[in-house]
Amino acid sequence: MINKNLISRFSSITRFSGSFLFQQETVPDHCSEMALLCINFSELVPESNVRDMCYRCVIHDLEEVLTTDITRHIKYHDPKIKELIDKAGFEMLSDETSSEFAYQVFHAKDHDTIEGFLVYLADRIQCFLKMTREVEEYGNRQLKRDLEVFKSNIYLLFNEIDGYDKIADQSKKNLKDYLNILITTI
Repeated sequence: MINKNLISRFSSITRFSGSFLFQQETVPDHCSEMALLCINFSELVPESNVRDMCYRCVIHDLEEVLTTDITRHIKYHDPKIKELIDKAGFEMLSDETSSEFAYQVFHAKDHDTIEGFLVYLADRIQCFLKMTREVEEYGNRQLKRDLEVFKSNIYLLFNEIDGYDKIADQSKKNLKDYLNILITTI
């Protein structure tokens, strides 16, 4: 069970810590945009379960209520640092909920299921869309360099889709066509 303290604090956690944003984004903002992407994904990938994906979208960053959004440059600087941060977040969340639920949170984007893989894609795409809005619509120069790096990596998702064997070929094509539209029309 998710206690009322976690629920009430969920909407107060902002993303992109350490970066200036013209329009702040909370974890629920991020999660809801991901869920909307996953609703679209479910039409493109009929072998997916939209309810499972939306559930995963809502919970995937819940530990940030306890750990906050740790700056990307620190969290991903070294795999050991990421592992320690994840371990601490898992332990903290387990103390507040249960280890079974914490496991679901930390494995919401695992590639062992189609839904986890699509939630992972939605997470990456939503970050790209947010960064693009900040740079293109608001002229956020601080994020411009980060966006260029992120943009060069976003195309790697197409290779990941091609290499993911749990999705049918037609679904892969549908998904890549949709992602291409999202990426190139910005």
